[in-house]
Amino acid sequence: MKTRYIPFVHQPFCCVPATIQMILYRRNLKLLSQEEIGCDLGLIIPKEYYEILPNARRGSKPASGWGTQLQEERFSLNSFFEKHDYPLIYEYKPLDSFDENLIDWLKGQLEKEEDVIVCFNARKLWGVGNDGGHVCVVENVDGDYVNLIETNCDYPKFRKVKFSDLVESMKYHGERNLGGFWLIRD
Repeated sequence: MKTRYIPFVHQPFCCVPATIQMILYRRNLKLLSQEEIGCDLGLIIPKEYYEILPNARRGSKPASGWGTQLQEERFSLNSFFEKHDYPLIYEYKPLDSFDENLIDWLKGQLEKEEDVIVCFNARKLWGVGNDGGHVCVVENVDGDYVNLIETNCDYPKFRKVKFSDLVESMKYHGERNLGGFWLIRD
């Protein structure tokens, strides 16, 4: 399969930083470690991972699950891009904000060479994993299916999912937890 991205494998609770690394690499921008990206995005982890990610935040498990906390303004992707002088803009696109067909919108973004991350509930979509949020980069749309790039080392790097199932898992994760599309553009 020809792909625009090089798949990166994430450290524990670092699926968001790994997807950001893939986008930075594709755009030929300076790479940072997953832990550094994660810390800028509010990475919070359970006690048993303190040794693996010593700079991550400690505390109670957020409603969205362990990992980054982009839903808080101080940990937003736009703040991260600005801090590191990346010429990128993040735009959250909740599912109920669309007047147009979702598949047509997604195809249009990919045709414009924009990057799209999907945020969803992994257990709802695949029936495995924890009940928190997960993200993947969208590679392309193929009819009623979407090809995603997975960062988890336990699963195939390229995963084809039915678009309607993906939408349901984004709804289930909820707008409060940024379930939906994350558009990264120039």
